[in-house]
Amino acid sequence: MGNPLTVERSLPSESPRADAGSLTLQRRLANRRILVVDENLSIQGDFKKILNPIEHDVSALKVFEEAVFAKAAVKSVAINFVVDCASQGEEALRKVDNALREGRPYALAFVDMRMPPGWSGLETTARLYEADPDLQVAICTARSDYSWGEIAARLGVSDRLVVLKKPFDRIEVLQLARALTEKWRLLQRINHRVEDIENRVRQRTEGLSENHERLQLISRATNDAIWDWGIPTGEVWWNEGFELLFGHLTGGGHDGGEIWSKWVHPEDLVRVEAGVRAIVIGRDSFWADEYRFQRSDGSYASVAARGYVVRDVNGTAVRMIGALQDVAQRKETARERRLLEAQLRQARRLDSIGRLAGGIAHEIDTPMQHIGDNARFVRDAFADLKKLFEATDRLLEMARKGVLDANMVREMDFARRTADFDFLAVEIPKALDQTIDGVERVTAIVREMKGFSRSGVEGNAMLDVMACR
Repeated sequence: MGNPLTVERSLPSESPRADAGSLTLQRRLANRRILVVDENLSIQGDFKKILNPIEHDVSALKVFEEAVFAKAAVKSVAINFVVDCASQGEEALRKVDNALREGRPYALAFVDMRMPPGWSGLETTARLYEADPDLQVAICTARSDYSWGEIAARLGVSDRLVVLKKPFDRIEVLQLARALTEKWRLLQRINHRVEDIENRVRQRTEGLSENHERLQLISRATNDAIWDWGIPTGEVWWNEGFELLFGHLTGGGHDGGEIWSKWVHPEDLVRVEAGVRAIVIGRDSFWADEYRFQRSDGSYASVAARGYVVRDVNGTAVRMIGALQDVAQRKETARERRLLEAQLRQARRLDSIGRLAGGIAHEIDTPMQHIGDNARFVRDAFADLKKLFEATDRLLEMARKGVLDANMVREMDFARRTADFDFLAVEIPKALDQTIDGVERVTAIVREMKGFSRSGVEGNAMLDVMACR
């Protein structure tokens, strides 16, 4: 039974309708491909035996040569890596280039520091980084080789690089392989997520541009009369809608005072002038009124007027921008506006739900991963303990019959060592504690969401905001 750190954590299961692209991504993220770069063929073979025990007889695996590895006991692992080897840096670079072209990149490379007569480990690593910036590298170096300062000066300080000092233990190789390939997988997953987000942002931006164009077309097609009054000069400009509604020619340079006195109905003029004067002199920014406005043919139209005042830094009104709308059309326009506002609220609601769901999924994902990892560890541990219990039952049965022999004792001792009982006795309680903690965290998240949603509550009610944090 191995350390729980070596238990494989699979990606979330794909939908039956998953397309070829998503399945390709899943296979890519499951990458366990490792490149060993060392001129010593014996060391290459030792790496393969450690990292790919399925293809080699683990029972025949001996201690690495003392010049390279420290002594360590052989122990099976739960992960089987795909290992390729190269004897020189040039050959390693060719393999990395070919793997990238085939869409089967390496996740990790173990690179020996000294590989005469070709490139050094530093030169090889620099070339590999140029070819594949995502590649994780473990440089295998003796104390007599380069210092960390010299390595950093050549390769820079990077989170893709670790230095493994010789002699090193087999478990160090396994831990590095597990950690760095998992780090590579997470990096690819993040890159894929960022790319997906960028695509969505681009699509939404294109949609907003289309909506902006649509609004421009709507503003041109509207029957509203838009006007812009420069208060200090008194000049007024209006749009094509002004001409469509009232027949007055489009353009600028008109005197604002003349417009109010000439085209506003005499019975409404005093009220309109007083309202405009109050908004200009006061501090408010919005003015609205309804009055009769004269068309070019002499008839009057009932209009709803709106105006917005623009002030300078001193608060003095310098412009008023507004619109006149035919009251007969106002009801239809109001109905259209309500429809657009309802659509906007619905879009915002859907966007909020999406962001909320994403946040909840993120919060739940981490504890669920711990629960899954520990559950698989306990399951595998129980399988080993079951064998130990079965051997114990046989030993007790023979002891009852009085036929206990040395072979049975050796079998019991072998079963205990194979199950690694001392290790499991420590790790299983930890795994169960972590699992319980993960369940409690998920339960707390669900409870908080229930409190936040206030499901089933009708009408107004008091809510403790702090309790929903």
